[in-house]
Amino acid sequence: MAENAGALHESQEEPLFLGLIGNLQVSGFMHLGKMADPATGEAKRDLSAAKGTIDLLRMLRRKTEGNLADGERNLLDHVIFELELNYVDESQKKEKDPTDGDSDNKDAANEANEKEEHVENEKSSHPEQSDTPDDA
Repeated sequence: MAENAGALHESQEEPLFLGLIGNLQVSGFMHLGKMADPATGEAKRDLSAAKGTIDLLRMLRRKTEGNLADGERNLLDHVIFELELNYVDESQKKEKDPTDGDSDNKDAANEANEKEEHVENEKSSHPEQSDTPDDA
């Protein structure tokens, strides 16, 4: 009996396992820049760390094969699927995300686009430049 004193009952293990998966899910989303780091309040993207988290979850799935309850297995599969989809989305983004520290370039691009739109609006507001005939 003394050897079982420190062992957890199976009903105690499930919430711990689900908590572990939940913590890894939050970690993955923080690395993808989808959630702010609670310590800094900033969302930063680190795709290498996100991939590491996904790889860790895949390894857990492989190592626990046949030992999980249906709910545990479903949650693990869902979290991996969700993180993989978001990873692909983030890795395919063509422009740098402002959370990557390149917000100055995005601000300059947005300002240039706004100026271009203003010029186009000015051109269309002058009747002498209108393409439609006058109904006089």
